Amino acid sequence: MRVLHLVRALRVGGLEQVVVNLLEGLARRGVACHLGCLVERGVWAERARTAGVWVGGLGARGRWRVLADLRRYLRREGIALIHSHNSQAHVFGVLASLATGIPLVHTKHGQNWPDDPRWVWKSRQLSRFSRAVVAVSEDIRRIVTQIEKVPARKVLTIVNGVDTEAFRPRPEERAGLRARLGLPAEGFIVGSIGRLAWEKNYELLVRAFARLAAQVPAAHLALVGDGPYRERLAAAAQGLGLGERCRLVGPRENVAEWLNALDVFCLPSLTEGTSITLLEAGACGRPAVVTRVGGNAEIVEDGVTGLVVPAGEERALSAALLALAGDGERRRALGAAARARIVERYGAAAMVAAYANLYEAVLGGRTRRPAGAERRG
Repeated sequence: MRVLHLVRALRVGGLEQVVVNLLEGLARRGVACHLGCLVERGVWAERARTAGVWVGGLGARGRWRVLADLRRYLRREGIALIHSHNSQAHVFGVLASLATGIPLVHTKHGQNWPDDPRWVWKSRQLSRFSRAVVAVSEDIRRIVTQIEKVPARKVLTIVNGVDTEAFRPRPEERAGLRARLGLPAEGFIVGSIGRLAWEKNYELLVRAFARLAAQVPAAHLALVGDGPYRERLAAAAQGLGLGERCRLVGPRENVAEWLNALDVFCLPSLTEGTSITLLEAGACGRPAVVTRVGGNAEIVEDGVTGLVVPAGEERALSAALLALAGDGERRRALGAAARARIVERYGAAAMVAAYANLYEAVLGGRTRRPAGAERRG
């Protein structure tokens, strides 16, 4: 089986991490994977190549030349299935599918504009020409079926998965990790890893942390990642007088080390699919404080594996962090439960198997409920 995956780029990000994990897993199962990057290859292209995936850039010659090149490539390489990831790739995936007759599977990793009628209409039309639409959370599935009105028979849920061996608790290394990362040995460290952008709402976290810092002198905040809001966040932290207690670390590849150095992982998003870093944090045994959006509350069971607060509520977020700051036993219990939940429900192997089963179902003329799909969070 030869499958072409289409993405915008392989930059550092949650969607891209999921795609690379999927490509690596499919390659181990004998699926011949190809990857087309519409804008640029990005920093993770080499990792995909190492797994035996052909990686090509498609965006340097204009969109119509891209489509013509894509059509020729699909036919020349004997591609059996196209798999697009998110909106821009969905457009090119549909056009290529219509031009060649090759079936298309699309994964919707998130939804930033469920209330915008233009985006709803566009997504509905694209889904008409997709053999199957995969939602990465039940919330995304609800948007696709109830708001975009895509027939339920076409839509299934396959949650993202992580490598639970690479991401595991490392309590014996905690002191060394903090020293190496420049974090205080005995501090209460709150952190997050992600793109510094509007939808992550890290400004709310900075403000909530300022409330916490006023009551917990040992509290520190670390934000790992980069994005268009970095300067804005730096200005907010400076304006609140947080100084060295709020660190904008920039992008890092040693994600597991940063997660194991934290006391609490926080995700204050305005919108989410299934956050890969939230899964990785849970796999590392970190308790999480998250907002009730997207797949967050499917991953985090309030009071069992972490705490869930309303989106946009600064006081509620600060109160949740404060509750965990003074209760190490509770943090350990929540973290252990989080680890158990991720291992049980969100392993990378189960995700890969579900997609492989979907491919076989689509190519065999079946699109409903392949084995391993529609796994509930």
